[in-house]
Amino acid sequence: MRRPLTAICVIALILSFTFTKLDDSHSFYYYKAGYVNEITGVVLSSEEKEENKFSLEVMTPEGEKILLSLTGNIENVRGESIEKYYDLTGKDVRFRSIVSIPQGRRNPGCFDYNLYLRSRGIEVITELKCSQLEVTGVSENLYHRYLSYVALYKGYFTELLEELSDSKTISFISAMMFGDKASFDDEIYEEFRQNGTAHVLAVSGLHVGAVYEFMSRFIKPDRKKSALLINGAILAFYAALSSFSPSVVRAVIMILIHMSAEAVNRRYDMISAACFCMIVNVIINPYCIYNSGFQLSYLAVFSIAVIGSAIREYLDNSFTAMVSVQIGMFPLTAYTFNYFSLGAFIANIPIIYLTGLLVPFGVVLMVMLPVFDCLNVVTSIQETVLLIPEILVKIIILINEVTYADGLFTFDVVSPGISTMILYYGFVFGVCSETFVIWSSRKMYKRIIFAICIIVIVALFSGITFDDRVKDDGLVFVDVGQGDCLHIRTETGNYLIDGGGSVSYDTGMKTLKPYLLKNGVRYIDIAFVTHLHTDHYDGIVSLCREGMVRKLCLYEGNIINEDSILKETGLKKEDIIYVKAGDIAELGDNVYAEVLSPVRMTRAEYHILEREDDENQSSLIIKLHYDDMSVLMTGDIDSEAEKKLISKYGKNLDCTILKAAHHGSKYSTCDEFLEAASPEVIVFQVGENNYGHPDKTLIENCLQKGIMVYRNDLNGAVIIDGKGSIRTCF
Repeated sequence: MRRPLTAICVIALILSFTFTKLDDSHSFYYYKAGYVNEITGVVLSSEEKEENKFSLEVMTPEGEKILLSLTGNIENVRGESIEKYYDLTGKDVRFRSIVSIPQGRRNPGCFDYNLYLRSRGIEVITELKCSQLEVTGVSENLYHRYLSYVALYKGYFTELLEELSDSKTISFISAMMFGDKASFDDEIYEEFRQNGTAHVLAVSGLHVGAVYEFMSRFIKPDRKKSALLINGAILAFYAALSSFSPSVVRAVIMILIHMSAEAVNRRYDMISAACFCMIVNVIINPYCIYNSGFQLSYLAVFSIAVIGSAIREYLDNSFTAMVSVQIGMFPLTAYTFNYFSLGAFIANIPIIYLTGLLVPFGVVLMVMLPVFDCLNVVTSIQETVLLIPEILVKIIILINEVTYADGLFTFDVVSPGISTMILYYGFVFGVCSETFVIWSSRKMYKRIIFAICIIVIVALFSGITFDDRVKDDGLVFVDVGQGDCLHIRTETGNYLIDGGGSVSYDTGMKTLKPYLLKNGVRYIDIAFVTHLHTDHYDGIVSLCREGMVRKLCLYEGNIINEDSILKETGLKKEDIIYVKAGDIAELGDNVYAEVLSPVRMTRAEYHILEREDDENQSSLIIKLHYDDMSVLMTGDIDSEAEKKLISKYGKNLDCTILKAAHHGSKYSTCDEFLEAASPEVIVFQVGENNYGHPDKTLIENCLQKGIMVYRNDLNGAVIIDGKGSIRTCF
C-alpha cells in the first residue's frame, strides 16, 4: 500500500498548494485594478501582433506579471532608444496606467481569458501607447539579460530570413521554430488547424525531439558530463526562443532526465519523467493545468507511453506513436477545438516526418546565417542554403492542402461531456495498462469490475460537480457583446432569437458557434431574426454559412430583400419562414413563440424597411411562452412603438422576463411599457459601446420597481433553467 498512499499524499499536497495559490487575494495589483498606478518592472517577452501593435509581458518587483498591450510606433518609446520591438526584452520600464482584471468566461463552457492568462502567470492587463512607455535601463538580473540576448538573436535571425526568402517560408519557419504566427497567412493556418496538423506550427515536444535527435548525431549523449552540459545548454536556449511554452519545457526536462539516466547508467521511465515534470509545473504555477498546451502535451506523452506500448506488437514502430497519439488526443481535441479531421490520420505521418527534417535545418540556419552575414557572403548562399527549407515548406503546405480537400474530411463536433471524457480515458488507458494485462491473465475479474466501478463513479461525480455547460432545457441570453441573442433549448430542438454581430468581428464564427458546440448543440432548428441590423443579424448569417441553421424566420416585410438574404446566408428559398403579428411557432411541449408585431402590410409599405431608422420600429416582437415563464423579446423598438403595443395588447404584454429594447437606450423601455409588462427580471443585452447603453436612469427605474437587473457586459451570459432559476457566468 505504500505506493498508492504516497501518490495520495503527493496529490493532496499539490491540491492543497494549488487551492492556496488559486486564491486571488494574494495579488497586490488586484487591489489596484481600476486605478491609475505608476508601475515599474522588467520586460520578460515582447511580441508583434500586427503592424504597430505589440504585446509585452512585464514582471514587477513584487513578482506580479502584467500583460501590456502597446500601440503606436515602437520608436516613440521614451528613455533609451528602441528601434525594434524585441529590443524591449530584458529592459527595465516604467509607465502610468490603469490595470484591470482580465475577463473570465463570458458564456458557459467557452474560452476563459482570465484563466488562460493565469495559466501563463499573468495577473492583470493594461493598455498603453508607445509614447507612454519609458525604458529606464537594462536589467541587472542575469536571467533577464539572458532573455534579452535570446530575443535580440531571434530578431536578428528573422530579419536575415526576411532579406533572403519569400514571406511564406519565413512565416512558416518562424511559427515552427519560435511559435510566432503573427505573419502567418490566416487562411493557410486555418487549413492546418481544421486538418488537425496545426501542432507543427506551434513549438512543442515534437520540435524539441527533432532538435535533440539532430544534436545527438554530433554530440553523443553518453556518460560524459560535457555532452550533457552542451546538450542541456542548447535545449535551454531553444526553450527560451519559444518563450518557455509548457510543452517545450516539459520536453526539455524529460530529455535532460533521459540524458542524465544514461550518464549514470540508470533505467529511464517515460511516465515517471512526465509525472515529475507535471508536479514541477504545477508547483511553479498551479493554473498551468488549465492551459490547453499543457493538457495536450502531457496527454500525448501518456498516450505514447501507455497506448503505444499496448499496440506496438500489432503495428510497425514508425506508426505506433502516431496511432497512439491520435487515439489518445481525439476526445480532448474535440472537447477543446470542436472538430475532427479524417485527413489528419493521413497528413500527420508525412508532415511530422518532414517537420523532423525542417526543424534541424532551421537550427542550422540559425547558426549559419549570422556567420555568413558577418562574412558578407549572404547573397551568394541564398539559393543553396535556403533551397532545401523552401522546398520542404512548399511540400508540407501542399500535403496539407491535398489532405484537407477544402474541408471535405473535416467535421464540426460538439464537445463531449466531462463524464464521457473520464469514461473514455479511464477505459482506454485502463485496458492498455500492464496491470489490466496481469489481472486478465490471472483471471482477477473482481479487481477489474471494482476498477470499472471506480471509473464510472468518478466520471458521474465529475460530470455533476465540474461540468458548467448548459445541458438541460432552458433559456440562455448569450453574451455576444453589443448585440442580442437568446438561445432556447427544448426537448424537441434548439432555437435562437437574433445572433449578435459586428462589422469588425465575426460574432457567429468566434462567439456563437463555439458556444453552441461547447454546449452540445450541432444545429439550430429555427433562427428568428427581429430585424436585419448587424448586431442582430450577422451572427445568424455566419451560422447559416456554416450549415448550422435549418430554418430562418423573418418578418414578412423582409420578402422584398429575399434575394440578398438568400445570397448572404446560402440558404434555399424553402428554408425561409416569413411571419407576422398573430402567428405562433410551436417549439416544444408548453413552449411556443407568439408574434405580436409587426402586422401584415402591402408590398409597397414594406419598402420602409429599407430606411435604417424605420427598420428598428419594424422589429419582430416575440413573446416566448416557456412553461410557467414568459419572455418578451423587443428588438430595437423605441418608446413610440412600445406605446402602440400597449394600446393594442395592454396587460397581455405581462411577462416574467423582459429583454430591454434597443440594448437599454434612453429612448426605449419607457415607464408605461414597464408598467404594462411588469416583468420580474429585465435583461440588458449590451457590450462595450459608445452609445451610452444601457441608460442609468432606466436601470435605476427598474431597481426602484423591484425588477431584478441582469447585464451581459457585467454578468456574462444569463442562464435560466426550465424551473425559472437564474444564474450568470460571473
